[in-house]
Order: sequence, then C-alpha cells, then structure tokens
Amino acid sequence: HHYWWFIAPPLLLPIYFHYENLRYVLGNLIWGGSGLWRDSYSTKRYMANGRIHFWEEFAWMLSFFLRWYFMYGPIFGWGWGWFKLYMLVRTVESHWFVWVTQINHIPMQVGKYADVKARDWPSLQLAASCNVEGGLFNDWFTGHLNYQVEHHLFPTMPRHNLPKVAPMIKSLFERHGMGDRYLTKSLYRACADIITSLETYGKAWRHAYNEM
Repeated sequence: HHYWWFIAPPLLLPIYFHYENLRYVLGNLIWGGSGLWRDSYSTKRYMANGRIHFWEEFAWMLSFFLRWYFMYGPIFGWGWGWFKLYMLVRTVESHWFVWVTQINHIPMQVGKYADVKARDWPSLQLAASCNVEGGLFNDWFTGHLNYQVEHHLFPTMPRHNLPKVAPMIKSLFERHGMGDRYLTKSLYRACADIITSLETYGKAWRHAYNEM
C-alpha cells in the first residue's frame, strides 16, 4: 500500500499499455506472434487472412499519434511538447482507470486452490466483485462500471443499461438465498478498502518472505 500511489496508477496506461499494444501488433506483424497472453485466443483467428489485420491495426495506431502531433504540435511545440501533453493526459486517465476498475475487485476474497469449493458462474461473480452505490455522480464517474456484478454477468450489455437490470439481478439473488452476498459499497468505502486490502496482502507477503 506504500508503493501503490506511484507505481500502479501512473505507470499502467502511460507505460505498460503502450508496451503491450505495440508488442502485440508489431510482434504479430513481423514475427507472427508476440508471446503475450492475447496470442492464445485471438491471433489464430486474425491470422486466417494473413497479416492484413495487423497492418490495419498498425495504420490506425500510427494515425492516432499523427492526429495528436498535428493537432497539438502547433500549440505545445512540434518537438516534445505535444508528447508531454499526451503522456500527462494518459497519466491522469491511468489514475482514474486503476481506481475505477479495482474498487470492485481487489478487496474481494477469491480462492484459487484445489480445496476451494467450485462455484457456479453467478455465485462466482458475487465472490469476485462488488457494486458501488449508484447515483448521478457515481454512474458518471465510473462509466456505469459501479454495477460490476451485472457487468460480469452480462459483459456485452451496454453499460447505461446496467442500472436498469441491477434491481432485477439483486432480486434474483435474494430469491435464491444469496441476497446477503450481493455487496454494494459507497464510493469512499470502496476506495478505502483498496488501501486496506493492499496493506493486508503486503503484510502477508512480508511474513512469507521473512519465513523463507
């Protein structure tokens, strides 16, 4: 929890996501594989028509940065000025992205060992995710991802429809005796639980490390 503030939020989008996306596209474009986890489920399908998909992806990526260059270069400088602005935007976005996506997941307890009883899909979502209270600000701030249980159950549903089905999903769990496991937190409590959970995990890791 001491390192979270300057490692996870600022580095994910500005550093890692750029590395992962470029490695995935260029790796498949040049060598026919990137060695990333994405290769396992998507590359074979994309390669069915040769490498044209990755040429198209690379062209779109290049056009994205060219748009930034020509739009903001005249204002902030053709050298590094426009790029510094771009990285600043990505850093701010990364802080938002990390908090919004992890408030529903990090504090939850999910077993991954053989002695853990297998769960059906709906029950697993109650164990792996929680919701954050709805409302005008919370829905806007999280992009409706505060309804995470519903998002997991219906991942392709447009997010603005999640608040509409949330009462029905909660009622369904209550009818099957699982209403107490349908967890909804305030935005403050959800954010605070991240820090508490990271502190707990950090102490467990330190204890295990010192025992070695």
